[in-house]
Amino acid sequence: MKVGLITHHWPANFGANLQAFSTVRTLQRMGHDVLVLNYRPFQMEQRYDSIVSAGQLSQHEAFLAQYLPESRQCRTEREVFEVATKEGIESVISGSDAVLRLVHGSSREDLSFPNPFWLSWADRGVKTSFLAASCMGSQYFQLPRDVRSKIKASVLSLDVCSVRDKWTEWMLRSCGVPRSKI
Repeated sequence: MKVGLITHHWPANFGANLQAFSTVRTLQRMGHDVLVLNYRPFQMEQRYDSIVSAGQLSQHEAFLAQYLPESRQCRTEREVFEVATKEGIESVISGSDAVLRLVHGSSREDLSFPNPFWLSWADRGVKTSFLAASCMGSQYFQLPRDVRSKIKASVLSLDVCSVRDKWTEWMLRSCGVPRSKI
């Protein structure tokens, strides 16, 4: 099966790089053809570029080039959709990492709902999953009621929803997602 993985694979963060690497390798060992959907939100990339040395950024990029099968760079949800469609992605996985992190009132695309990590862009015939997804300290109960309702609908539309920690389960449950879905 052609699997697309969307995660925080690219930041100059060894944990993120290694999580993506291990997920890709595990899926490949299971017989899947894996493509990392190279979603790089501009504001998030600017932040890393401003706090990480050029040498370290270069080393991380070299790691990605050597070990991760990446798509072309995508800045928007539309671009992620176009790449997934062109590449014939049959299943898309979001995670494992802080892909469900949301910050009320944030202008950053990756911290607002919806964003590409929530997989609402995927075609109906594509299987969708959260894999060990985390919301890293997000406070969903502070989000407006209509956003929480949309989060619930988004999670209910997934084929599989697994989370990394109790906090993330609690946040999804605070939006009305039943325990049996998580």
